[in-house]
Amino acid sequence: MDSNELVKWLVLAANIGVLLGLALVIYEIRQNSDLMQVQIGQARADAAMESNQQTFESAYIPTILVTIQQGGELSEEDIVRYITWFRSQNRNQENVISQYQFGMLDENIPRSIKDFARTTIWQSEYSREAWRITKPGYCDQYIDFIESASESELVD
Repeated sequence: MDSNELVKWLVLAANIGVLLGLALVIYEIRQNSDLMQVQIGQARADAAMESNQQTFESAYIPTILVTIQQGGELSEEDIVRYITWFRSQNRNQENVISQYQFGMLDENIPRSIKDFARTTIWQSEYSREAWRITKPGYCDQYIDFIESASESELVD
């Protein structure tokens, strides 16, 4: 083999190495991008939870939930409290769906989110109204997932 042929093979091997290196870099960048999206979703959920912590810890929410379950009427103040609580619950569930879609959670997640929809979102007129008011703030995938979980589908 003469030196020109050896150089050609070495150049070919070097080019293949560069292409493999680029493919690896692209793969790693995509992984990091996906991870960043999940982290952003988590930070968003944490911020929502943090901003509403007083609502969670208040004496109001359990009473509001019982009133809704029993078909009672809420005061205007309790409706605001409920919508705030409802929004933060959905923000957390939206983040869970996002993590599931990125393959970070196991296969029972869709079932648990549908159960959440059945017991919270489709529970009452208050809940359905809170969903109508707050749904523009969620990602399209979450809205589609929740709305595909219709009341009739969720009845056991």
